[in-house]
Amino acid sequence: MGAPSASVATGASEVNRLLTGALFLTFSASLLDMATFIAAGKTTTHQSGATAKAGLYLGAGNWTKMEPVLLTPWCFFLGSLAAGFSTSRKEWKNLDTCAAAMLVVGVLACVAGAMLEAGRVEGIYVAALAAGLQNAMLTTITGFVRSTHVTGTWTDIGLLMGQAWPDKMNDPAHWWKTKILTALLAAFYVGGVVSHFVDDVIPGKLAYVSGGITMATGLANPQN
Repeated sequence: MGAPSASVATGASEVNRLLTGALFLTFSASLLDMATFIAAGKTTTHQSGATAKAGLYLGAGNWTKMEPVLLTPWCFFLGSLAAGFSTSRKEWKNLDTCAAAMLVVGVLACVAGAMLEAGRVEGIYVAALAAGLQNAMLTTITGFVRSTHVTGTWTDIGLLMGQAWPDKMNDPAHWWKTKILTALLAAFYVGGVVSHFVDDVIPGKLAYVSGGITMATGLANPQN
C-alpha cells in the first residue's frame, strides 16, 4: 500500500527494511553535515548554498573563498556519478548494490573525519563525495528518498498536504508517503540535536560516528 513505484524493493517486509535503513542513513548524513560544520565551518551534504556562494565569490574575484564552495559541489557530483555508474544496469540496481555503496560511504565519512581531526580542511571534499554517493544511491533505489538534505523533503511534504484537499483526505497511499517524508525530516533534525551532545562528549569524533552508523546500516542488509 503506497510503496514507492520506482523502488527496487518488493514485498512489504523489504519495503519496510529499505525505509528503516533510509531513516538511519538520513540521521547519519545529518551527523556528517554537522561534523564538517563544527570542524571547518562548512556544510557538505547539500549544495544549494555552496553553488550560489561560488557565483558570489566569482563575481567579487575572491578566489580564496571561492575554492571550497566551488569544489564541494563537484565532489558531491562525483559521488552521484559513481552511484549512477553503479546502478546503470538493471541487474545492478538492487539492495545489495546499495548496501555495498553504504559501506563505501561509511569509510569515506571516517576518512573525512580523520582529515578534519588532523586539521586538513580538504576533509570537507571527502565528506561531500560521500554525501553525493549516499544521496544518489538512496534516490535511485527508493524512487523518492533524498537522505542528505531536506529542502526537497519540505517541498514534498507541503505539496502532498496541499494536494490532499479535497479528494485525497482519506487516501492511505497519499498519507503513507507524507508520513515517511515527515519521519525523514525528523531524523535529519534529530541528527543535528544529537550532534551537539556527541561532539560535547567526544570532540572531533562526530564523522566517525556517522560513518559507523552508515556502515552498520549497509551490513544490516540480510542479503549480504
